Amino acid sequence: MRHTPLISAAVVAASVLFSAAPAMALPGDRAIDDSSPFRLNDRTLEPGCFVPGRFSNADIDNHLVIDMGVLSEEAHVSVTNGAPFSVDQVLVPSTTDGYTVYDEFDTGSVNDDPDIDPNQTATGLVSSTRFVDENDIIVCVSSHPLGDDEYNRPYTQEAGGLVSVRNRPILTPKVTAFGVSAISNLNTYRIGFGYEATQWYSGPTGDPNKFGDAVSVFPRADGTYDARRVNDVDKAGESWANLFRPTDEEQAYHGQNFLFWKSGDLTAWADTRITLDNRRNLLTDLTQGDLPIKWTLRPSLAPPSSKRSATFSLADFFAWNKSWQAYLCDGAAMPTLALAPGTNSPKAECPNPVHVSVTLPAPTPANPTPTPIVVNPTPVTVNAPVGPGAGAIADALADASDSCTSKRVIKFTWRKGSTNTKLRYRGKTVKGKMSNGRYRATADFRGYQASRGDLLKVAVLSRRNGRNVHVQRIFKAC
Repeated sequence: MRHTPLISAAVVAASVLFSAAPAMALPGDRAIDDSSPFRLNDRTLEPGCFVPGRFSNADIDNHLVIDMGVLSEEAHVSVTNGAPFSVDQVLVPSTTDGYTVYDEFDTGSVNDDPDIDPNQTATGLVSSTRFVDENDIIVCVSSHPLGDDEYNRPYTQEAGGLVSVRNRPILTPKVTAFGVSAISNLNTYRIGFGYEATQWYSGPTGDPNKFGDAVSVFPRADGTYDARRVNDVDKAGESWANLFRPTDEEQAYHGQNFLFWKSGDLTAWADTRITLDNRRNLLTDLTQGDLPIKWTLRPSLAPPSSKRSATFSLADFFAWNKSWQAYLCDGAAMPTLALAPGTNSPKAECPNPVHVSVTLPAPTPANPTPTPIVVNPTPVTVNAPVGPGAGAIADALADASDSCTSKRVIKFTWRKGSTNTKLRYRGKTVKGKMSNGRYRATADFRGYQASRGDLLKVAVLSRRNGRNVHVQRIFKAC
């Protein structure tokens, strides 16, 4: 016979059960209280789950008995006669490790009973090590309103005493835009990422990271599964960035978002970051050497199988360029991957392109695939010189009309208190020198052959107030 709210009283010292300290959840993973040993936050357990005698309804405590010794190797769970609930799941913690999850019970008559009904006692509930931590046993209860096929078993056993929750979203990241800088000869790129919520909460949840129709997943590096969240962006350059470790894989944040919506977002974030200033959006700093770039997501307490990643590799870059060359030079279909804001398509690598380079809008959730734009330029006939070397002469005349020699000498002065000052430009590094209480340096571009309209990029580096400062400055070459 099935019923409706359940109830519990632990046969352990009352001073231990009722004076337990409040949980101090892990930052960014508020459903987890501790990682060593692994413990769930007993204030944010899934619906119908609780630690007997702690943060549960007083009436519930009258119908559940946990039979333990001072240091016990086994727990017994009894539901008193007349209780309005049955116990469907028990999480038994070790004193030195995580949980052992029980979905079936030895109740005396059978050893695989799917629940502990009123007037039944389950025995043989042991932990993964010798002793049971009676203070943190978790029970999940229900009244089985739809019959014996409906059980409240929200937790799943994972390796190493960890547990996951079945009712967690699956967030699937995607590369949704890519393009080359609109600034001539800058030779850098911007990549855009989006995501879809391919699975969402299927019902009530105790997840403290859920906010209405959104869930927070703050940046954190990927690694061996530990039930905690993952929101990690990896670039090829991370392995070069740290002097004190073989790699810098712990660098997880590269400007990605941390609030994820049920509806998804195909314009979630971009590298280089997008601002409301269209002029600044022309500046990009992603290079081919930064590839592959990878975005990995898994919400807190989600199972290992729910982790999803999106990667853009150097091979993807060349395939992207090849598809654009087929469009520009051969008249093939336009590539479907949108161009990131502030970027253009690559320039045609053929002498007589069918189409010119174009700019496409970034995708939006309402229109993830932009309508192709085909530009048919008016044919222009050029009468080239005739005779030996005519092509070279024509090219030289064309280059001469657009070329220039830079005379720029750009001086930089850092604020007082700056250290480790240096400039980087065109493969050179110039260290700042102290003069009149400030570091100063000069970027000398004299003699640099350029085309009119070309821009010069100077990276201005320093350290101030304990933080590294990296600013990019752009100047006209001529």
